[in-house]
Amino acid sequence: MKNTIKTSQINYWTMCLVLALTVIIPDLASASPLTNTICVVIENLQGDIARGIAAVSIIFLGFSLFLGKVTWGVALATGMGIGAIFGAGEIVNLLGTNVSMGCNAAVPVEAGEGK
Repeated sequence: MKNTIKTSQINYWTMCLVLALTVIIPDLASASPLTNTICVVIENLQGDIARGIAAVSIIFLGFSLFLGKVTWGVALATGMGIGAIFGAGEIVNLLGTNVSMGCNAAVPVEAGEGK
């Protein structure tokens, strides 16, 4: 019998390693280029264009659902996924992290900006 490592095991241990490193070395968790990149991704996923795309996809999903082209499970999973994307900040706050800093607060304002 071959010893094979499953992808889920690799993902689990990778996440454990990343979590341990951010606890042990807190500077990794607040690295400026990484923070800025993550904030840009979040802003793109929750911006006005993304909301428009989500609205059109929900309309299309509704039509497909009632025409019988999509199952209720796929429709529910799609709706939950869109809800998770746009409600990610609230979900993180519900999990008990008392961090009140958002992406806008994490990005330093340089002299002369923000006026």
